[in-house]
Amino acid sequence: GCQTSAKTGGFTSYDEHYQKNETALKEDALSDRWESRGSKVAVVSKEKADNNDYPEAKEVLLVNNTKNKVIVSQKVFDQAYPASTTKIMTAYVALKYGNLDDIVTASERATDFAEDEQVCGLQAGDQLSLRDLLNGLLLYSGNDCAVAIAEYVSGSVEAFVDKMNEEARNLGATGTHFVNPHGLQNEDHYTTAYDLYLMFNACLQNCRDDFADILYCESYIGIRSTVYDDLGAYQLLCIRRRCSAGRSQGDWREDRDNG
Repeated sequence: GCQTSAKTGGFTSYDEHYQKNETALKEDALSDRWESRGSKVAVVSKEKADNNDYPEAKEVLLVNNTKNKVIVSQKVFDQAYPASTTKIMTAYVALKYGNLDDIVTASERATDFAEDEQVCGLQAGDQLSLRDLLNGLLLYSGNDCAVAIAEYVSGSVEAFVDKMNEEARNLGATGTHFVNPHGLQNEDHYTTAYDLYLMFNACLQNCRDDFADILYCESYIGIRSTVYDDLGAYQLLCIRRRCSAGRSQGDWREDRDNG
């Protein structure tokens, strides 16, 4: 889900969002690029942008993606902390610029997470395909997979985050700013419900087969090589969908260690 908190100094309404981006929006509205994009996305009207029909919720957006029609919208331009929904854009950039069959070597940085932060248990020197890492990213929300992907695509986490922000702007997600590829809390890491929709929609429009194949999986088994295996043999990488299996990080690691 999307953990929410207003960002000081950020826009909090449709009017402020429009005023901040009025020139760019008008230019886009007159361009062929916007016309072609408009046929593929749902648009939230000014009247519905600031609805408060669901007081128990903060930001709400429900879209019929077949008809590109907004069904429910509430505070869709309010800034919020995206948490692990950040990984939608991480996957989008990886699928756009990477090769699923490329082999990626996990760095020390990819293993540098606190005990209570969600990881797939990568160890420095592990070698996995980008496909393996994307399954760990999206099915198990592995923060270590996010860092490994970032370093593979752009050479560094910082360069990858710049690419995430560039791609977000290209999609029209003007209320978004990323500082990492995994979504761990940072005051300068934020988005909006509508921007998240734009990013998710872009994955479905431009990377549909690969993106959907991962989302539809209940579990995934890949192959990794590890520097800790003296025989140089390959080990199975078993990932179960975190949201449906309800298993702890320790359970996953036990599965991994037992093959």
